[in-house]
Amino acid sequence: MYRPSSQATQANLFYAPLKHMLDPEHLLMKLEGEINWASLERKFQWYPRSVAWPTPSLRSLLGLLMLNMLYKATRDELLRQWVENPYWQYFCGEQEFQWQPPMPSSDLLHFEQAIGEAGRELVAKSLKNARLALLASGTGGRQLQLA
Repeated sequence: MYRPSSQATQANLFYAPLKHMLDPEHLLMKLEGEINWASLERKFQWYPRSVAWPTPSLRSLLGLLMLNMLYKATRDELLRQWVENPYWQYFCGEQEFQWQPPMPSSDLLHFEQAIGEAGRELVAKSLKNARLALLASGTGGRQLQLA
């Protein structure tokens, strides 16, 4: 079953929202704001989900795929770095800092296989369009290299 990313979160008394702890001028923060996540999630809502076990959100899957396109890391390296990088976590839709990866690397592999080359191209196009929007606004899109 499809699980959309949550836009509204309940305040946690002991944690500040991740967004408020990060530099809004960081390139990933700006890039995250240029991507039409809702549109991408609608296009991939067909992706099979399970109610039998926790499944990662499409936002996490799409965000990790984009980070992989930007940083060219293996899936395992990507998830290790994701745990250490709050900007990567925010880019993938997290509202609070996480100490564990959002999924095993096999979930990301299955997602990539399911969406195929056409799906990867759609994600890459969204990423490229967001980068071009940053370039047009003069806010640093040149520093983001895409495959």
